[in-house]
Amino acid sequence: MLKRILAAFLCLACICSFSACKPEEEITETQPAEVKKYENHNEIPTDGGTLKLCLFETDTLNPLITQNAENIRTLMPLYNSLFTVNQDFSYAPDLCDSFSVYDDGINYSFELKNGITFHDGSPLTASDAAFSLSLIFEAQSPIASKLSDIASFSANGQTLFISLKRPVANLPALLDFPIISAKSAANTADAIEKKAEYLPNGTGMYKLQSYKKNKEIHLIRNDEYHQNLKSYISDILVYLVNDRSTAIKMLENLSVDLISSNVANPDEYTPKRTVSSVDYATNQFTFLAFNHDTPALKHSRTRRAISTAIDRSALVRDLPDNRVVICDIPIHPESWLYRIEREMTAFDAELAKNLLTDDGWNDSDSDGRLDRIVGEQTEVLELSILVNQENPQRVKLANQIKSYLEKAGIWVYVVQVPFAEYTQRLNDRRYDMAICEVDISDNSDLKFLLQSGYNIFNVSNELLDNLMLEADKLDDTAKIQEMYWEMCTLLQQDMPICGLYFKNASIIFDESVKGNILPTESNIFNNINEWFITEK
Repeated sequence: MLKRILAAFLCLACICSFSACKPEEEITETQPAEVKKYENHNEIPTDGGTLKLCLFETDTLNPLITQNAENIRTLMPLYNSLFTVNQDFSYAPDLCDSFSVYDDGINYSFELKNGITFHDGSPLTASDAAFSLSLIFEAQSPIASKLSDIASFSANGQTLFISLKRPVANLPALLDFPIISAKSAANTADAIEKKAEYLPNGTGMYKLQSYKKNKEIHLIRNDEYHQNLKSYISDILVYLVNDRSTAIKMLENLSVDLISSNVANPDEYTPKRTVSSVDYATNQFTFLAFNHDTPALKHSRTRRAISTAIDRSALVRDLPDNRVVICDIPIHPESWLYRIEREMTAFDAELAKNLLTDDGWNDSDSDGRLDRIVGEQTEVLELSILVNQENPQRVKLANQIKSYLEKAGIWVYVVQVPFAEYTQRLNDRRYDMAICEVDISDNSDLKFLLQSGYNIFNVSNELLDNLMLEADKLDDTAKIQEMYWEMCTLLQQDMPICGLYFKNASIIFDESVKGNILPTESNIFNNINEWFITEK
């Protein structure tokens, strides 16, 4: 099973003064450069202007073949997808008009909208969607990993058929990849072979105006855009540069207007000028894993006690990268699937001690460590936290959790090992607890983490299994939401893993970029039609 077990910025204040011969009132102080949170002041939009972006390490302009995921994000204004994923991770039809899932939860049919054309005038059909899927798999695109449960697909007119290897929750949320024209190449092999010759041809809000090889791409508004939305920004200029550091320098010297935090983390670099940023939610989840083979962790009361003993708010305040959202379960608090009225596990040291007492733990010999009698043996509540030593942030996190748990009477020691040994120990279940990080797909399918017999923590919960599997077979979003609300309650009660936080990502941009800026993890240019450019 594929596992992706995957961190303040310093403001420099510069005070410039004139020579002593200048009058005192002429002494000025420059404002310190910073990455400041963008505030939308609902200014009257300005029509026109050019948004300047950049691509780096460009292997191809084909978003389905490139191995650089950042390039896929940058090219999204040219394309539409079958579905879009909103800020709350809900999905909405884009090129898809309707869909249905059969009772087995494996077979789907998707009806594409009629009357949509690519920028070259050719009509959109289901064959274009099938061609795009084929290209993703054959080119081993970064997109392919989230679509690995697709067994087969075919097209007939405007209908796309997809069959899965196994049921998958909220499948449409995974179908947010760019759709390109099947006419862009004779076949997928030809497209891969001639990837350097590909010129963008999508159905998006912007279309290609000109391309200077290895230098720049000029995009203009698509006046025939099918959604009847018109952008204020008339042009997008994309510079092709060599590397990430060049992209950052171009933002600094006003050559480009926007980069993402995947290029430069706003909490890790010091800007040379003031720029704005907007955060958006991601499903990058950090948690404390429990080895359910460890005797002391078999009962939910002890696992809940550990969760209750951790002060998450204080924990994240000490993070160098504190753009996070605390959460005790693996469903994002901003997700449409999160049960809003549920009270998150709160820090309560006394409650943690009571839960441990309820599970039979007490300090029978007054040595400061909790213990209990199991049969004729005395079991001491002593646990390890496994962490990879190359990541100082996770090491610090482990030590902070250690201090919280020891206040509750749990004796803890931190085990730091190289990453290769860390992953091997996780696979072999040679640990008690571990600091882990995973990217949960936008469809919020939790089976890879929690399904019995399918996870690396030996979590086994039949009720949770049934809820996850039942949600896979539904296409009614209200019923899916009900299933996940039940999961939220059950996850908190059973605490199979102890959530800590979800990370945010952000876009960083020039102060001339204004409007209602609402990026998503799926598309940082999600509502670019509401952005505009002011004079610098």
